[in-house]
Amino acid sequence: KEPVKLTRLEYELLKFWNDKEFKYIARDSNDAVFVYREKPSKKSEVWGSIYEHRVLEEFDKSFLFVKWEDSTPTPIKDVLDNCEAIEDD
Repeated sequence: KEPVKLTRLEYELLKFWNDKEFKYIARDSNDAVFVYREKPSKKSEVWGSIYEHRVLEEFDKSFLFVKWEDSTPTPIKDVLDNCEAIEDD
């Protein structure tokens, strides 16, 4: 499987959230990015979870490997296990 290419910032953020026990990352239909402690479910325009989650308003232009069209949220550990951190331009 092709490694996910991450900027150094994306890589460090995913490591941080993983250490804080956030397990999933997903993007809503309005391009907002969220991290979740438990697996969210896809609703009509958003991912939903009754468990703790964080909106990442400043990062809508980051984590472009995560798309609203994804049928399932992206497990953060899977990305960290198969990624390549590239230097920012």
